[in-house]
Amino acid sequence: MNFFLKSIKRKLSIRFQNLIRKRAQKEQVKRIIEKHNLKDPIEQQKIIDKFVLMQQNKRAFGRKARESIKDKIKFMIYYKLIKVVE
Repeated sequence: MNFFLKSIKRKLSIRFQNLIRKRAQKEQVKRIIEKHNLKDPIEQQKIIDKFVLMQQNKRAFGRKARESIKDKIKFMIYYKLIKVVE
């Protein structure tokens, strides 16, 4: 009986830890969106324009700027802030 209670307690503990981690991750995503103003369509268009320019001209930006733009684009696609149409 004691083992059964311990196993239930362990499963509940793991479940609550996962829920807390998921909630913290959602908050972090919200902060990133607010920090970089990624919900603003004008800001999104600026980032997309920079990305297109970066694809056309390989020397358009420095390494850090290129990485930053790529990360923002990946983030916006992953969290469905922009849609990719082929």
